[in-house]
Amino acid sequence: MIRLQRSIRPRNGKNIEAVAWAKEVAEYLNTHYTVGQIEVYTERFGDLGAIHWVMDFRDLNALDSLSQQLRKDDAYNALIRRGDALTVDGSVRDIVLTLM
Repeated sequence: MIRLQRSIRPRNGKNIEAVAWAKEVAEYLNTHYTVGQIEVYTERFGDLGAIHWVMDFRDLNALDSLSQQLRKDDAYNALIRRGDALTVDGSVRDIVLTLM
């Protein structure tokens, strides 16, 4: 199993809107793609305010397949661009984990 954890930092004063947007992104993916449940988390300790999407995949090929599909999905890309006003530039961080 592969787990992708993508995180972003909301702009100052945009936490509530950024969390709502992150949930909207997860809902879009859960509705339009069959990759499993995508969930949204926020940090309680550490990088307070950071927002995380957590997605599980059966293998790297499944992750790559979704990435290729999303590049061509105009509605998804428009939704992602809406986040530009809510998130700190350059704050996107991806971590790919392998279950041991």
